[in-house]
Amino acid sequence: MSTEFSPGHSVTVAKVDCEPSKSQANACESRCCHTAERIFTMFALVILCGWVSALTFLLQANQKNDDATRALLSSLQEQQLRTEGELRDLRELLGSYITGDEGIIDDFITGTGPKSQQGSEQPKGDTNTWLWEGDGNHDTGETREKRDDAGGEMQSDGGATRPKGHKKDRDKKGKERKGRGKKGPPGPPGPPGPPGIAGLQGPPGQPGRDGLNGNDGNPGQPGPKGDMGEKGAPGEQGPKFAATAAHFIGDFDKAVRAGKGGEIHYWDFAEWMKLPEYSEMRQQFSLNTDGNITVKEAGLYYIYSQVLYYDSSKFMGHAIYVNGTKYLSCTQTTVAPDAKYNSCYTGGVIALTSQSRIAVKIIYLDRIINMHPDSTFVGLVKLA
Repeated sequence: MSTEFSPGHSVTVAKVDCEPSKSQANACESRCCHTAERIFTMFALVILCGWVSALTFLLQANQKNDDATRALLSSLQEQQLRTEGELRDLRELLGSYITGDEGIIDDFITGTGPKSQQGSEQPKGDTNTWLWEGDGNHDTGETREKRDDAGGEMQSDGGATRPKGHKKDRDKKGKERKGRGKKGPPGPPGPPGPPGIAGLQGPPGQPGRDGLNGNDGNPGQPGPKGDMGEKGAPGEQGPKFAATAAHFIGDFDKAVRAGKGGEIHYWDFAEWMKLPEYSEMRQQFSLNTDGNITVKEAGLYYIYSQVLYYDSSKFMGHAIYVNGTKYLSCTQTTVAPDAKYNSCYTGGVIALTSQSRIAVKIIYLDRIINMHPDSTFVGLVKLA
């Protein structure tokens, strides 16, 4: 196509086909879808951020409300303490008024009395604070509005407005009331606050030491008798005899003199010791040729001896020797020279060791003795 704009000039415009192909249509549709997805994603993120911001704001607001609530509770408690102090002052003021003590009332109103220095703490230099008659609040600054400028004509006390110079601003004598006095001592401690939240339980402590054992209790009642047990096996055979003993008698029935040194050599076993049933007992003792008796088994023994004399001497006697040491002795005297027969007996308990030697000796030498078996003898009996 050719278009003429001016004489001598011409512009040729090519014909362009505006119908898009199929591939171009698909690409365009894909770009549109991606663009829509991005827009939707951004929109979702914006909404999510808004929710997070709103939630954060609510949490912060809740925390501020909690702080404000705690501050309000603290303020109310302080106000309650101040009100209680002012009520006590008002009671004293009314009591003084009833009793007619005007001096105390004046001191209380002008702030020079001791009670006027109690209550809430007042800043120094505040001369515009007044204690109004019948006012239950000692001008805490929360309910009374004051004008600071000297030209003000109105004052508000707890919502009631009155002109300056009101009769409540003057005492009974017509003098203008002055400000409060010096700061009084601190009031009594307030009531205890509510109990706090219980803390976490601590770790268990170490176990203590074992206590002392208690006293033994009373013995219980004996239980029922049990059944008889089975018969046990036979034990070893005990000794044949319950006791061990030995008896030695004179060897012949005639009068003889004791041997050199006074030893008596003429002994023999008693007839019962020679029996077969006592052979084991006889083996516990041995009779030596020198007249000594040897004890083979140690133990506690009763030892005894008797000698029959046939002599006219004034003194006679004998002794029992154990291992060469005199242990027991016996002494007799004659009644008359013609009475020659006399006997002497002695005995006692002694602990003997194994192989101990027993001997009988005449104390006075050259004495004539009778060795009859039933008159002259020596013996031992084991006790333990």
